[in-house]
Amino acid sequence: MQAAKPYSTSIMARGQLDILALSLPGIIGLTGRYSLIEIERNIKKKAPAVLPVYSEYLPKLHLEIAPLPSTAEVAMHSGIITDKARIRKAIPCKIMNPSELLEELAVLLTSTH
Repeated sequence: MQAAKPYSTSIMARGQLDILALSLPGIIGLTGRYSLIEIERNIKKKAPAVLPVYSEYLPKLHLEIAPLPSTAEVAMHSGIITDKARIRKAIPCKIMNPSELLEELAVLLTSTH
């Protein structure tokens, strides 16, 4: 039997978006241009009425957006692009999934310094 997760996965994405919209010090959202292209493509295909809302609220997240890599950059890094362990070592920031982010925030907000 699997242990219950501390947070529902159905609220994870919304929680992350809410946290990013708060512009808390030390928390920066980072995504890639390709991810945004894919999100917009899916919205246009599956829920086009949502696109104006997406367009209005995306800037409020203050995301840093990594540009699409050139063909030469992809070739240069082809050995690590699919290796998550190597990616985590190569990027100078903490990469967290939604559950890890909420757990980290809970610790930060409840700790006394």
